[in-house]
Amino acid sequence: MAAERQASVFAQLMVARRRPIRYLVAGNSLLVTFDLTPSGGGTLLKMTESGFRDMGWEVAVLEQQYQEHRAGWDLYLPRLVAYVATMDVRP
Repeated sequence: MAAERQASVFAQLMVARRRPIRYLVAGNSLLVTFDLTPSGGGTLLKMTESGFRDMGWEVAVLEQQYQEHRAGWDLYLPRLVAYVATMDVRP
């Protein structure tokens, strides 16, 4: 699946760079930011998606899009965490 492939790419970039990653999806002006912070023996991930209000959508469409994106991230972020846990991380 394309989404799983994207999650794989995100995971590889996050482990390799250990700094914020900004990813803009073609044809979609929403901005997804992954902020990585060392925490104990691991890394804390903060994901933010912004730009919903900048799209010029009617309130109902804005709410629908926001809820759909939230549901999507609720589905895919746990998969990303599980994938990263299987990776061989080297300093």
